[in-house]
Amino acid sequence: MCGILFSITPATSCPLHPNSTSLPNLISRRGPDTTSTHVTTFANYTLTFTSSVLSLRGKLTPQPLVDLATGSVLCWNGEAWRINSALVPAGANDAEEVLKLLLSVETPQEGFAGIAGPWACVFFDAVRGRVWFGRDCLGRRSLLELREGSWGDGVTIASVGDGHEGWKEVEAEGLRYFDLQSGEEGVVPFLHREDRDGSQVSMVYTPSVYGSAGADGEI
Repeated sequence: MCGILFSITPATSCPLHPNSTSLPNLISRRGPDTTSTHVTTFANYTLTFTSSVLSLRGKLTPQPLVDLATGSVLCWNGEAWRINSALVPAGANDAEEVLKLLLSVETPQEGFAGIAGPWACVFFDAVRGRVWFGRDCLGRRSLLELREGSWGDGVTIASVGDGHEGWKEVEAEGLRYFDLQSGEEGVVPFLHREDRDGSQVSMVYTPSVYGSAGADGEI
């Protein structure tokens, strides 16, 4: 297992993870191979990403993953068995493959629809100024959210909680987002179905949310 710890705070206040002092240690225990933190700012917010990694396949790759060209950031806890129906290449790191996918598509939700396997993640799309987060449609990886009031006043997303009564599980009902420019938040709902051979479950986005789609609603 790996650990994800992410927080948004107003740029005028800059504690790393303001809602807890014990969370970084709890997250570090989930990934004994490496733990790293990346801090960036966007609009009027400070974004703090901490990831711990337990390496199970491919080379050991510290997280968070940062794309230097765009500033986009990925915290990934999962196993991508296939991407767009193709097996992840032997020896490749699946988190790196997922980031490549998310950077190559027009919208991140299109990329997530092509991932087969259990996952939870936080993805900062720096090009569009949105933070995406969620779990696969079966909820096979843990992800929690803690906030008091509006997310813009401060929010923390983590793989585990620290006993604070305000923690809530991120529902496995769709892909959630915070828009750092408009202040909007929302969820892109998804359905799930078994693949033709019954071996994997894919996210299928509803046409009502993303306009035109194929006959079965999959983008």
